[in-house]
Amino acid sequence: LLANPPHRLNIPGVETREAAASYLVELVDFCADVGGDILVFGSPAQRDPADGFSLEDGWAWMTEAMRRVGERASERQVTFCIEPLGTSFISWIDDAIRLVEEVDCPGFRMMVDCKAMAQDDRWSVSDQIRHAFGWFHHVHVNDPNRLGPGMGDLDFDPILKTLIDLQFDGWVSVEAFEFEMGREVVAKRSFENLQKIVS
Repeated sequence: LLANPPHRLNIPGVETREAAASYLVELVDFCADVGGDILVFGSPAQRDPADGFSLEDGWAWMTEAMRRVGERASERQVTFCIEPLGTSFISWIDDAIRLVEEVDCPGFRMMVDCKAMAQDDRWSVSDQIRHAFGWFHHVHVNDPNRLGPGMGDLDFDPILKTLIDLQFDGWVSVEAFEFEMGREVVAKRSFENLQKIVS
């Protein structure tokens, strides 16, 4: 959500931090205005603490900013989801759960990303989904090779079956980054691979 605008959320400059938080609130309004209901906040380079801004300071400001965003999201009946990405800040699902707990606002939740969860070698993707169930509101199904589900080495069969077993009723979306074979081909194969598992 911050990848294109010139905003950084966690830097020493107060005005820049405030501008970034205000922009995210405006995005909540935009989402609601166009009929959307979920926003996913990745943008690691724009949310990770910059030099001169510690992880502790970043966490404190992130909690304050996300509470502001979550309150607006609650008012506008949308859900703003933090995405743990395996980077230096809000790295894993544990971090995202802690942030959701501390923000403590219905409009602020987390989401889970299969590519990122596959980087956490402490436990399987399915186990992470079970652990985070009740906290997450959206799912990205993507392979560590940056293609869609079933187009790499990650086994999506237990992942999808875990979501079904948990009766997750939210969106499951394909997030791919490599399109040499064409976007339509990636989308079609991803859909077909998911359909084989759930049918």
